[in-house]
Parts: sequence; structure tokens; C-alpha cells
Amino acid sequence: MAVAMANAQLKIGSVSDMNNQVKDASSAVVTMAQYVVAAVLGVALIFVIYALATSSQRAKEYLIGWIIAVVVCLIAKAVITGF
Repeated sequence: MAVAMANAQLKIGSVSDMNNQVKDASSAVVTMAQYVVAAVLGVALIFVIYALATSSQRAKEYLIGWIIAVVVCLIAKAVITGF
């Protein structure tokens, strides 16, 4: 019954239609992943600022690590989106 429902909802007339649907789905996944990464970097930035404000011994390391994470994320985004 579930297979019949899945087949009823999936309407692909040609390979180009399928390619368009796959592009739309992958674009949605990439966008969602970008939001998740941005949220994680935002939370991490709060901890970095707290460490800097409290004069933690490892605050510089946290800041450098956060900057490196941002650079890596920007490079990954450029590669995924095709510059």
C-alpha cells in the first residue's frame, strides 16, 4: 500500500524532469545545511566572546579556531555553489 502511494505521488515524465527535481531537492538540502552551520558558528562565537571577556587562558586559541572554522565553511560553500 505504501509503495502504491509513493508511486502515485511521484510523477516524473522524463529524465529532465527528474534532474530538475533532484536539483531542487539538493538545493534545499544545501540551504538547510548552511543555516545549521551558521547557527553552530553563532553559538560558538558566543563562547569565544565569553572566553575573551573572562580573560580565559585559551581565549586566543578559541578565537583562532573559530576564524579557521569560518574560513573552511566559506571555502566549502564556494566549492559547493561553484564560486
